[in-house]
Amino acid sequence: MEFQVREKQKQERRPLTDDEKRWRSPGDNGWKKELAPTGWLVFEIKTWPWPAGLPHQWLESEKQPMEGMLPDILATFVAAGPLLVQQRKDREAAERERHLAEKRRYEEQQRRKRDANRWRKFRELAQDWRELATARDFLMALRSVATDSSVEIDGRCVEEWIAWAEEWLQRADPTANGVDDVFKQVADVSDWTYRD
Repeated sequence: MEFQVREKQKQERRPLTDDEKRWRSPGDNGWKKELAPTGWLVFEIKTWPWPAGLPHQWLESEKQPMEGMLPDILATFVAAGPLLVQQRKDREAAERERHLAEKRRYEEQQRRKRDANRWRKFRELAQDWRELATARDFLMALRSVATDSSVEIDGRCVEEWIAWAEEWLQRADPTANGVDDVFKQVADVSDWTYRD
């Protein structure tokens, strides 16, 4: 427990010195407020928060000198001990609860982010599938066109180019390995898969 013993001060008015009068503005008082010692002691407990209902300050007076207040001060210290321990335990419990609530909020935020990222991956796979369907339709249209099979393009005949395109369509198809593989790709997405 923190405490302080100090001398009580009181405000007094004193006349301005000649030097202060020179720097005085019109409308200022002809006096200045200052704190002056009273000769009386104040015992004050500085620990905060202090338990409600317990005094935290004792002021010496003519009727009650400081040494007469010592039993009351000591009794207050004894009574405050268990209350301060309980306050500390309550603060620690509240801090633990705040930390757990923050952790739960963070985990929920990460879960929502991961779920949104998985949905994004699912849509990307659907978009890839749609683009592959367009590429398949294009390849079917190319097959139906009559061509000269002896023509070579970059060292390959048209049939070899069609086989090349079919191989790429097979490799790029997100459904090629079955529905399980599609959802495995979706499940592999984490909170950090997308950085934007």
